[in-house]
Amino acid sequence: MPLVDFELLTSSAPGAVLLVTPTGEIVAFNAEARNEFPGVTGRKLMLLTTDAPEQLLSYLRDCTGHGSGLLRVVPMRTLDGLADYRCVGALARPACGGEPPLIVLRLSPKRIADHGFVLLNEQVRHLDAELHQRMLAQQSLERALRDKDLLLREIHHRVKNNLQVIVSILSFQIRQEETLSARQTLEKARRRIHAMGAVQTVLYRSPHVDAIDAADLLKELSSGLWDSIGPPNVKLELAVDSELLGADVASALGVIANELVTNALKHAFPDQRPGTVRIAFRRGREDRLVFSIQDNGVGFDPVRLGTGLGLNFVEAMASNI
Repeated sequence: MPLVDFELLTSSAPGAVLLVTPTGEIVAFNAEARNEFPGVTGRKLMLLTTDAPEQLLSYLRDCTGHGSGLLRVVPMRTLDGLADYRCVGALARPACGGEPPLIVLRLSPKRIADHGFVLLNEQVRHLDAELHQRMLAQQSLERALRDKDLLLREIHHRVKNNLQVIVSILSFQIRQEETLSARQTLEKARRRIHAMGAVQTVLYRSPHVDAIDAADLLKELSSGLWDSIGPPNVKLELAVDSELLGADVASALGVIANELVTNALKHAFPDQRPGTVRIAFRRGREDRLVFSIQDNGVGFDPVRLGTGLGLNFVEAMASNI
């Protein structure tokens, strides 16, 4: 009778393994089966069990239709007497060439198998409890992060509102001042605070509580400047990429942009001279971010370049980036 690869069948699982026909004839067995069942050499499965013959044969016939395994508890005669065994039967080889099909039976003592299932269930319970604790910890962490996010947004909102109040107070004071120099000084202070307020406005709208999109910031800032002091004869060009910046870097960038754009609008285009102010923020060589503000106005006097507070302010802010 042609056989299947019995060594391959017995290598995939420990314990006693029998290779039988649907009529109960034992074709092959491994060493574990020889050690556990003294009657295995008789080559008859009926001699190894007290199970009813008709039930055992019905089980073997059912096994011929299962390639993945069919479970049954079978009372077996062992060296120590009768013992229940978990038997998993599966089709090993279908009928061919006039030969009957072959069935592989894998047997393990029911008490050991049950103990294995108990251990497995205990492990599953431990894993389930650990998973539940981790889910609770994750939910607690997510709540804490949401609370932190709401708190930071509330802080940004209050800072923005406070800066707006300061801007309003300065605007009112500017209207009350009689001297031109005092009004100009207060106006510079108002625009600088407005620039910091623009940072808070964008930060409050940002999906990131601690980062700002540079493109959003420069658009917000330039729009506010053009609305307040932008002359109709000067055009604005924006060439800015979306880059996330930390709040500190974004604040310094906003102050620098406010100073330079204000200087360009106030001094580069006298006598209604037409022109353009270009704000650029791009990635350059070596993946570095490059920020530039250019205009095609009348230029400036290099001798007086370092005498103004505004440019000194720009240098101080640039050193913080």
